[in-house]
Amino acid sequence: MPTATAPAVGLRASSESPAVRNPELWSACQEFEALLLQQMLRAMSGTLTSGGMFGTAAGSGIYQELFESELAQSMSRTGGVGLAQILFKQMNREI
Repeated sequence: MPTATAPAVGLRASSESPAVRNPELWSACQEFEALLLQQMLRAMSGTLTSGGMFGTAAGSGIYQELFESELAQSMSRTGGVGLAQILFKQMNREI
């Protein structure tokens, strides 16, 4: 379920949250931000020299991917880096 976040710095606040104005677009923007965050997290975890949080056992890569995916989704739902808000406003031509 999409949740509204505070507007990013430099963007004007609106009386309605993005999730209320256009829930499908807001959800797509959050998913896109989560995808980019997941790619960033994957690149960061690839720099670890030891096995990372889940070690080097068989199947640990799957748990690492699941962790990165859920962390990215959670980050996006709680404001992330503000990309979802910017994308939403751009696609609604509000910037």
